[in-house]
Amino acid sequence: MAKVVCLGKDCPVLVDSGYCAACRRPVQQQKDDARRDLPYRALYRTSRWKRCSRARLARFPWCALCAAKGIRTLATCTDHIQPASQCPELFFEETNHQSACDACNAAKGDR
Repeated sequence: MAKVVCLGKDCPVLVDSGYCAACRRPVQQQKDDARRDLPYRALYRTSRWKRCSRARLARFPWCALCAAKGIRTLATCTDHIQPASQCPELFFEETNHQSACDACNAAKGDR
């Protein structure tokens, strides 16, 4: 496959596609900063959410997404079934929560 010039501003580095490693980090940081400013994101930092998530993981310690595949993996986070970005009114609704491992939670977020 032919190399192309990095998409970073005035960057001459040749890459397979997209950005070089040096330019990728600032682009990802901008995306993270933009997400951090969304109103629902502040809810993740509340003591109410932290208590809710800890209680969920204590009651349901296994990843629900792995379990659906027949795999038993210890859950590390509480996932929103309906994304908080789309349904912020369901943020604290327990019926909208499931236990998940980091890998499943990250893969679900990439969809």
